[in-house]
Amino acid sequence: MILTRTHREPLPVFPVWGIFRENIDLKHLYISISALGYFYFSNGYTLAIVLDEDLSEAKSIKRQLDQAVEMVLSYLKR
Repeated sequence: MILTRTHREPLPVFPVWGIFRENIDLKHLYISISALGYFYFSNGYTLAIVLDEDLSEAKSIKRQLDQAVEMVLSYLKR
């Protein structure tokens, strides 16, 4: 798996294009992206009660997905 390579040098995946920042820890990026998706769905029923909104509706899921993508891209961009 690319995230568990034996050497510890940063992978030259993002800087090549010149639009993403350097020194991105891919393991932690993976964890962060997973958390953005997991929390929403694993706590959906509780969040729906607390926020008084049906988070299982397609428009709510789309809104969460769009926000997660924007958050990740904002972090990655220079």
